[in-house]
Amino acid sequence: MRDKFWFNNIFIENGFSIDDNKLSLLEKYCNLLINKNQIVNLISPNSEKNIWEEHILHSLSFLLKVKLKQKSHVLDLGTGGGLPGIPLKILFPDIKMVLIDSTQKKIIAVKEIINSLGINGIELFTGRAEELKSEKKLNGKFDYVISRAVGKLDKIFDWSLPFLKQTSIKTNDNIPTRSILVLKGGDITDEINIVKKNKKLLDLDVINITFKGCENLFNPDKKLIIMYPK
Repeated sequence: MRDKFWFNNIFIENGFSIDDNKLSLLEKYCNLLINKNQIVNLISPNSEKNIWEEHILHSLSFLLKVKLKQKSHVLDLGTGGGLPGIPLKILFPDIKMVLIDSTQKKIIAVKEIINSLGINGIELFTGRAEELKSEKKLNGKFDYVISRAVGKLDKIFDWSLPFLKQTSIKTNDNIPTRSILVLKGGDITDEINIVKKNKKLLDLDVINITFKGCENLFNPDKKLIIMYPK
């Protein structure tokens, strides 16, 4: 079973430093998530023994490829057990993070995990994206929407768009705000073609998730898709 030291070595090898306090919080989160998973189905039980690579590293893998704007507002769409939102918030405490999920018992479980971690600055909402998009606190408030394969790309685009701010900002080497980041696997060629054909996009990037130290860890079809709406 891999651990926080393995995870940290991967990040160090790829030029990303994580301090001990944040590593300890990530470790505590893993333990809390596994314990809570015995009561509420937050992650696949078969993935518990591989939680560091299948959930923590996978959720944060995009950080080794792109940078988010500092102090950005981020929405985790379909958070499940708090992924990728909680690990991202642990690494970047200055991010304003909101987690949404349609299953109330998952949101309750995640709230208990957050309280046990002692993390501030995370808000949680129960409901489908279609229902929450008109919420005053959510509509048009976010720089980025992030998700882990909660649906097909065209659906994720439609669900995410109402939550994004109207104006895109590009600073230094950060990816522009008003972007949708999706971690997804499988053959998504048709999904990409449908989005490009039917949605109003400035651009769309597809980035393979491979990096030093674990070239063979993820299946070659694991990708980060970034959609930039007009």
